[in-house]
Amino acid sequence: MDKKNFIQSKGNLIIVIGIFVVVTIVAIVNGNSGNASGTFDLGETGMTIYGPENYSMSFEFSDIEDISVVEDFVKGSAVSGGTKSGYDYGTWSSSEYPSYEVAALSKVTTVIRVTTNDGGVYIFNFENATTTINFKDSLVEYIESHS
Repeated sequence: MDKKNFIQSKGNLIIVIGIFVVVTIVAIVNGNSGNASGTFDLGETGMTIYGPENYSMSFEFSDIEDISVVEDFVKGSAVSGGTKSGYDYGTWSSSEYPSYEVAALSKVTTVIRVTTNDGGVYIFNFENATTTINFKDSLVEYIESHS
């Protein structure tokens, strides 16, 4: 890796860590602890996002087919899981997605959609549209720098 890519990769990691800190602080302020709703683990090869009721969803970076931002996301209904403290979690179904995993704040309609090569769909977001969009951009750069 040349010096320019190393510096850019390091900058992306700092952005991802910064977003993680903000999301964690928001979760703590909202009375959550441990693997609280809206927190995540970002590893070398994949990511896990946590929701209420010990819910988590994970995907491997090598399995990702597409990562995109969806504005004005229309959620469907819970198949398993539900909504707790303003946070949607679990397996849901809608007219657009017969089955998808979600860990997202109900009030924020901008989400990140990850689709995997096995047909999986993962929906998540952060405390507002700007943070959600910035995280998606940083995540894409992070994945590209680790592939």
